[in-house]
Amino acid sequence: MGISNLSLIVQGLLSNGMNPDIGAAVIENGTRYNQRVFRGKLSNIEEISKRENIISPALIVVGDVCKKNLTFLPKKHTLQLSGKKIYFLLPPKLWWKRCHLSLKSLEQILVR
Repeated sequence: MGISNLSLIVQGLLSNGMNPDIGAAVIENGTRYNQRVFRGKLSNIEEISKRENIISPALIVVGDVCKKNLTFLPKKHTLQLSGKKIYFLLPPKLWWKRCHLSLKSLEQILVR
């Protein structure tokens, strides 16, 4: 929703007196293994978003916070399981049991 309305958001901020040279960033797929961060100024963040073909989900950040590290999960700490099928082989006595694991518990199993 944010990225599709980026033009309206930027125009609204600028028309209400925000400095066009203030920092702006767009974070695509935040906290995911394929997260991408693009920085610019409020005046050119829309152009950067189009050039880099940013798609939802994306977070728009405006202000001095853009100078901070906006990478939420370093690649060395992520498991690249998105889009992959994981099969758990259970003995027949346990087939009736469904296994519901969160990513965190799955990570603990795989890292051991």
